Amino acid sequence: MKGAGASRPPFERSEDAGREGSKMVKEMVTEMAREIGANMVAKVEV
Repeated sequence: MKGAGASRPPFERSEDAGREGSKMVKEMVTEMAREIGANMVAKVEV
């Protein structure tokens, strides 16, 4: 039985993999920054 990604091997083109990776990192950083910002605002309001 083949997985969902069987039609296209993972990391077939390194630039695609890099783009996906950097997108994930950017989203993670944005999420972390959002949480940190919310925490800072909460501390300021208290």
